[in-house]
Amino acid sequence: MTPVSQGVPVYTVGETIWVLSGYNYSVPISLTSAKSSASLSTDILAVRMVGPGVITPLFTFGSAAADGLWNVTVTTLSGAVVVPVRFVNLADHHVSLGSLGYSLNGGNLSISSQANLGDSYDQQVCAAGLSAGAGLGINFPQEMQPSGNVTLIPGSSSVAVKAMGNVTKPFSFWFELYHPYSLDVTSANSLVVSNLLAASSQPVAFASSGGANATLTWSTPMREGRYELRAYFQNSTDLELVQSNVLVLSGTSWVSLSNACQPETVSSQNVSYSASLARGPETWPKTLYLMYRSFGVESVASYPVDADIASVSFLASPWNRTVPDVKVNVSPAPNLIQTSQQGSILYILASSFPVPVDYSLDISGGHDLAQGSLTVNNAYSTQTQRLSLAKLTVNVVSDQSAPTNLELTGPQGLNIAGGLVGSNQTMSFLLPSGSYSVTATQAGNVQSAQTTLTDTVASVVTLNFNTLMSFEIILIVTAALAAVANVLIWVLRGRSLGSRMTGPKDASKP
Repeated sequence: MTPVSQGVPVYTVGETIWVLSGYNYSVPISLTSAKSSASLSTDILAVRMVGPGVITPLFTFGSAAADGLWNVTVTTLSGAVVVPVRFVNLADHHVSLGSLGYSLNGGNLSISSQANLGDSYDQQVCAAGLSAGAGLGINFPQEMQPSGNVTLIPGSSSVAVKAMGNVTKPFSFWFELYHPYSLDVTSANSLVVSNLLAASSQPVAFASSGGANATLTWSTPMREGRYELRAYFQNSTDLELVQSNVLVLSGTSWVSLSNACQPETVSSQNVSYSASLARGPETWPKTLYLMYRSFGVESVASYPVDADIASVSFLASPWNRTVPDVKVNVSPAPNLIQTSQQGSILYILASSFPVPVDYSLDISGGHDLAQGSLTVNNAYSTQTQRLSLAKLTVNVVSDQSAPTNLELTGPQGLNIAGGLVGSNQTMSFLLPSGSYSVTATQAGNVQSAQTTLTDTVASVVTLNFNTLMSFEIILIVTAALAAVANVLIWVLRGRSLGSRMTGPKDASKP
């Protein structure tokens, strides 16, 4: 309840006008529908006699109610007082998206459309996959030590709460939902938005991982749209708050706007959304949500995503590792619309399935790594294609801290440049069979080695800069000793020559 002087709540379908009279006598209060509907313009839809200090329901708006300004008339001893009330029937505020278009961009699916935004504002879009229906995950606060999360699964009258992970201390958990409600300040011709408590749960206690049901009480009529969720964790020493955003579609359908569905702002009628495909088919887009506000009322429109997408992951065998720097080339095929690549994963956009895929793989500058073919049978699926490769591990041993640059050259012009920081570092490579030259450079010193690799076999090459440095020191010391020896020889030879030259002269003296 708010004083009329501070603004009148903006109502929508399913909500009720409640009135509280401040007069010290009973007054009749009537409601007249919006003038925008000619058929109802003179209809008085409700009349109530309201006593002092009594909160009374006046009228509940149905789906056929006329959108616009309604009038609440209070008849007092001093005359009639008219209070305008704004009712927003979202069916009369048309907002929609056209047909959805799809394309691949690396590891993302791009969804585009043309929007009719009408008089809406604060628009956002996001796409969610099948995993969005598995509940809302909330990570434990770092300050409370346990690792894991609490998952909320909403029901018709309660919420299932599951604590998963390492619960090191007993704790209590509860949460609150806040929603942006608007007051229509007619005198200022403006809307004032307040984030009000819409629902709260009863605390549930956990001594270990497990589940419990929490009663959820709504203090306002539930509206579809965006909410702020405040989750509270309390143990014997701490009370921590974790905030996130959630899209409420119904009492039993919530979608996390913090991880399951990442919102992007709509800045024009040309809507474009990019959804990551990196987390697997369960998270790939199945529904696109358009969220917006009209005259202070939240709303959301849902659109099915009909993109037929799949993926193929190329792994090195028997190492079960992705192949870095690999390029996947795919030949045109029936039903195949587009392919893209992120790392060693090939993403496929098709018109229908099954789809034949003929591919060739290049690595590091055009080297022909492998060729093959496969069939992708279903949309929203992923499969693995294994490649037999050798594993080369290069050890660089050094007592210096200078960075080491590493370079590998192999058959068919294969060239790989890598970097090792610091001393005594190790780097591994997955390579096709053949003969390779491995060269490391550190502080102007170079070490090289030759090796032959065989598919599915691990090989190790060690490049030792300590040995090189010791050899240089030995050469320097040997050179220094040789120089000293030469000086001594020349000194001794000079003294000997002097003795021989002065001997006869002295002998001739009387």
